[in-house]
Amino acid sequence: MRWLMGVMTGLALLQPGGVRADPVQAMIDDMRATCDGAPLQEPDQRFHTLPLAEDGTEILLFDQTEWDCPGMPGLFRHTGGGEVILRARLSPQALEARQARGQDAPHDGVIHYRTSARGWQMIDLRGLPILLLARHGSYCDGAGYMPCVEALTWTDGMFLTVGPGDEGE
Repeated sequence: MRWLMGVMTGLALLQPGGVRADPVQAMIDDMRATCDGAPLQEPDQRFHTLPLAEDGTEILLFDQTEWDCPGMPGLFRHTGGGEVILRARLSPQALEARQARGQDAPHDGVIHYRTSARGWQMIDLRGLPILLLARHGSYCDGAGYMPCVEALTWTDGMFLTVGPGDEGE
């Protein structure tokens, strides 16, 4: 299994003075600048609340592909989809689980996971909530046009997924 902790904790972007920057707000500011003076068209809701964590952790999803600049459709979409940021506000139970494994907890109790996806969907697999991310084919060691899906779960204060499996013999 691949643990995504390093990616999430590595996104603790620091501003001058050591204050942690909000990666979502930084992305929105970049998109505004990219629109070159045109108003950034926001979706009805900035975040989607995901029913992924059963430990009380609040998990929100920000999907860049839902935003647009007038006259520049698809500006925030590429062959791999668009940027997706998962924001997890850790519950006391999740914080305890991380500490029990010897992991540091972020000072504000929030971790971020940033990636690209062509789309996403929540599913329920016999009571286990799973986030599916439609990925660029190269993520699964295939060509870009090939379908590729990553499944993420949340347990004990971290996102879990598996890497590409064996092709068999």
